[in-house]
Amino acid sequence: MSREPEDKVMTFLRRFSNGEWAEAVAMRSDDTAVWHNDGQGDTSIHDNVTARAAKIDAVTSMEYDIVR
Repeated sequence: MSREPEDKVMTFLRRFSNGEWAEAVAMRSDDTAVWHNDGQGDTSIHDNVTARAAKIDAVTSMEYDIVR
């Protein structure tokens, strides 16, 4: 079984957590979405990265679990 999707997710999250916004956005495809467990539902990668980039100064750490 290919690990390609999981590897792509890990690369995206690494770029995202390092503030490599352009690189993270460049990885998206038309059907890529970020699911939130806060009741807000899915957002596009572009919208998610834009929102996080605007708030990054207030973030002390980020942690992600891959569940799909």
